[in-house]
Amino acid sequence: VVGGLINVWLEAGATDLHEDVSIKAANIYTNQYDIGELKPAPGSNSWMEHECKIMGSMPFMYTCSNRVNILVQKCGVENAWVMQSDYLRNFPGPATKTSPSNFDIVFYMCQDLIDANPNPYAAATTFAHELAHVIQGGFGFSFNTMTEGGATWLEGPL
Repeated sequence: VVGGLINVWLEAGATDLHEDVSIKAANIYTNQYDIGELKPAPGSNSWMEHECKIMGSMPFMYTCSNRVNILVQKCGVENAWVMQSDYLRNFPGPATKTSPSNFDIVFYMCQDLIDANPNPYAAATTFAHELAHVIQGGFGFSFNTMTEGGATWLEGPL
């Protein structure tokens, strides 16, 4: 657990590099180092917090959860994603303590992506991009036209 906010899960076969980069990226994204340059605006201590503030709790589903799960796994491709079925299962209700274990915010991060670019800032940017997809996913299927543009815009300043 990084900063009490992000659970980093490593699939069997993950290397020390995967662990190191994922944990450093989570520390950057949540600004556990309290670096002024990683505070995007007054009143926001991290990009994770700021993303929640600027995009808000869009419609009813994403409630700026303070717990994110990152599953670092072998995929065979350089990619990362979220699945709406993980966080929209009780629509329009939220996840509760009785929800299944994957009924939360889960980022599926490919080891291949880390292998291709082991810079922890690149992985932190990916986390921001995927969280934007979770927030935008609250719009349902009509979100597809805006999702990549909004997520990519957000990661620019980070």
